Amino acid sequence: MPEKTISTQLIDEVVALGISPILREHGYKKLRRHFFRQTSEATLHLVVQASQFNAPDRTRFTINLYSYLPAVAAQNGEALISEPQKQRGHAGIRIGHLLPIQEDFWWNVVSSNEVRSVAFDVEQAIREYALPYLNRISDLEGIAKFIGYIPKIGQVPTPSSQSARFLLGEV
Repeated sequence: MPEKTISTQLIDEVVALGISPILREHGYKKLRRHFFRQTSEATLHLVVQASQFNAPDRTRFTINLYSYLPAVAAQNGEALISEPQKQRGHAGIRIGHLLPIQEDFWWNVVSSNEVRSVAFDVEQAIREYALPYLNRISDLEGIAKFIGYIPKIGQVPTPSSQSARFLLGEV
């Protein structure tokens, strides 16, 4: 097995200190940097994404959130996928768009001295923004309310939200 890079080590330390404990507390399982929790209607996902441009002197990562609903997959004509790491989202967002800044956001970790501080910030963002969002998109009702955004057009229902509305008998 190849030796971990400094970037990988720093992100893994943040995951171990600030992400794994809170998600475990909320019933999430872990596969590397991919966390998931199954409910009666959905699989909820939180994925830590490292920047492709990471280097020893600049380590960045963000968090992607999404849910997969087998009922919506079937309605959309998609093959049903039982392996969480292969499931594609029916609703999702990057965490930065939930934060007060409401834009793409990447955490930076330059040295091991910053790990605790960054881990604390990430834990707070997950507690205040990620978990409530994932809970909102954990069932057909939540997906039915999910609206996408298309530049120059505005907010529009997504194909998944339309499928959920159909399944709920709303259309």
